[in-house]
Amino acid sequence: MRFLQASDFHLRPDAPHRLDALREVVRRANAEGAGVLLIPGDLFDSPEAAEALRVEVRDILETFDGKTIVIPGNHDLTAFAPEADYGRSTIVLAGSPYSEQIIRDATGDEVRVFGVPYQDGATLGQALAGVQIDDPLGAVLLAHGTFEGGRTFSLKELEGEEEAYFPIRENDLKGRFAYGALGHLHARTTFDRWSADAAWGYAGSPVAVTRGELGLRHAILVDLEPGVGVRDLRPVRLNTDYWESLVVQAAPWETADAVFARLHLELAAASSEADPRRGLRLKVEGWTDDNEADFRSRVEAELDRVREAHREVDLDVTVRTIALVLSERPELEDLLARVKRLGEERQADEETLRTAVGLLVEAAGGGGS
Repeated sequence: MRFLQASDFHLRPDAPHRLDALREVVRRANAEGAGVLLIPGDLFDSPEAAEALRVEVRDILETFDGKTIVIPGNHDLTAFAPEADYGRSTIVLAGSPYSEQIIRDATGDEVRVFGVPYQDGATLGQALAGVQIDDPLGAVLLAHGTFEGGRTFSLKELEGEEEAYFPIRENDLKGRFAYGALGHLHARTTFDRWSADAAWGYAGSPVAVTRGELGLRHAILVDLEPGVGVRDLRPVRLNTDYWESLVVQAAPWETADAVFARLHLELAAASSEADPRRGLRLKVEGWTDDNEADFRSRVEAELDRVREAHREVDLDVTVRTIALVLSERPELEDLLARVKRLGEERQADEETLRTAVGLLVEAAGGGGS
């Protein structure tokens, strides 16, 4: 049985590109021959968004050739009333602490699907307490929370969701499920096997919802054979809008011309191929002997050279004039001199130097043009 997994669309009326992402996921599920589309939470950004978009979402889901299974996440926890119609082939598993459904495909294969919505103040282990599964290699879980399977998620991966905590532990999955389709973390597609025949995965958001969600967006394609387990597991690229980030530091020992020569090369590399789906976030930070307004104007001129290669560009310039900062913060003079000496004499590695420049910018209070 073939599944396509995607979640965390955060649909709302004022973000039509997110509805486009749902259309793209359904198109890709059909193209890949998936029999089941798994959406483990946060299809909608709020219950109000669900009410406003239900008919349009139903129309999109009904273009899928197979069955769609949805669970509520922390944002749309109360969005799925029993009487709400999401289409003849859409199954909503909104029961608490869990609900289940038997899915059969055209070949007669049968999979037992468990849905566990987001539950504040609980854990997946508590939600599934006492659940016994006769054939774990024929069972699939949908859950919306934070996986704690021996890896730590970065703050970027948790961006915007730090307070919504529903722990999912590897031992909650082992021996119970062949696959755990997880939702809640947006930043990137992440998946792994805990055994040769069983796995878990986060698809990540199909289109960027927060600033920390960078890079091409993906769904996850899962081939599962009941009684055998997960045979194949791979990311599937989605043709949706995405963002890339470029950070350029102006070091206090560099001339402005040297900074702009480097900026020119890095922008050219980031824009070598035009992509109407790609947005570019450019951040230039650091120090200069030049006037801040003039420096920003030069950055904007460089950005104008490559603007047409991107869907959209987002510019953040936090470059401070050295003399101006020292007039405001004379206590930074010794620290600035030490950092300049480190850079001029290359007494530290590149990462240490970049960190030092960043700390100086922070100490000076950001600011800039």
